[in-house]
Amino acid sequence: MKMYLKGARLNYVQSLFTAQAAKGSTKAKFSISSIIEPTTKAYFGEMNPESVGGKAAGLQWGDPKAEFSKGIVAVATATWGAKAMEVLQQLKAQNRLCLHDGAEKAATPGYAGNLYVNASSDIAPHVRHKQTGAQLTGTSGVIYSGCYGDVILDVWAQDPKANPEWGKRVNAALLGVAFSHDGERLAGGAVASEDDYAAIPEGAQKEAVKSGDGAASIF
Repeated sequence: MKMYLKGARLNYVQSLFTAQAAKGSTKAKFSISSIIEPTTKAYFGEMNPESVGGKAAGLQWGDPKAEFSKGIVAVATATWGAKAMEVLQQLKAQNRLCLHDGAEKAATPGYAGNLYVNASSDIAPHVRHKQTGAQLTGTSGVIYSGCYGDVILDVWAQDPKANPEWGKRVNAALLGVAFSHDGERLAGGAVASEDDYAAIPEGAQKEAVKSGDGAASIF
């Protein structure tokens, strides 16, 4: 199901417009890293709180950690049922969830003291300017590492039952990005490594299931 981020700091934007293979991988994907600062908001559900329908329904932005916990538990419950929390605790210990502590990348500017999520896709995401609605391209010069944007993700549970070659994990696939406002540029000129972006097997996203309701918390 969808996770909406409002005001995330964007990094590794080189592969947002042109699919690139992460270090250690031969599969080219469109990808981006979203740094979740204290001012970043999130919402887990099928409708953006700022959309016409979202406003009419009274949807409210929430705390990113709480919203990710809700989303991760929901998709895990839909996939692993009563064993969901047990599986999630194992995946958390193995760092195989889509939300990460910025301390893991403390040496990289912008991550220390924050959370982050990396997402990729085989399909080019829709990228636009939030204020003007204009579609953005790699030559627009609007999006750069360090700017802020709203990001749409697809949170889903990966299970080897669909394919024996897959391992269990909870992924975030990239659906869209909207430039929000400028920020201090990040050095981020390097290409991310395969470890930075969850290795999503080709075709795996098609097996993602619709989530149920999950009341427990994983964080």
